[in-house]
Amino acid sequence: MSSLTGGSYPPTLEDAGEQDRLVQTTKDWTIAHGLAVRPPPALVGGSDPEGVLAMPAPVTLFPSPFPRTCFEDASAIQTKYNELYARISQDEEFLGALVQECVSNLAPEGASLMTTSNCVAGLLAAMSLLPTCGTCTCV
Repeated sequence: MSSLTGGSYPPTLEDAGEQDRLVQTTKDWTIAHGLAVRPPPALVGGSDPEGVLAMPAPVTLFPSPFPRTCFEDASAIQTKYNELYARISQDEEFLGALVQECVSNLAPEGASLMTTSNCVAGLLAAMSLLPTCGTCTCV
């Protein structure tokens, strides 16, 4: 795959020790920079009752090459995408309708919102409180 990178990719590691050091360094970096996830319950076997354990999030040591033209295309539309995202995030009526539609699609006939999804119910409750809270000012 030298045509994309100008050299051999992924690089050839000298030995298993080099790979082990690279893996350990990457794990240390991910934890130090907050790139962590909670381990699945089966992995900790109930030994984490407070839910405080974390493990490095999955990453790749040698990412797949990404064509420059695709990157440039994405960069060219990024500002417009950001504007669209910001406008959607400010449209309370639109977002409320989407959440309500989500609830309607999730809930079996006659089921209450709370039995459908605590997460969606919490989101809908928080969204309904926002207009009464006013604006926040950072001090």
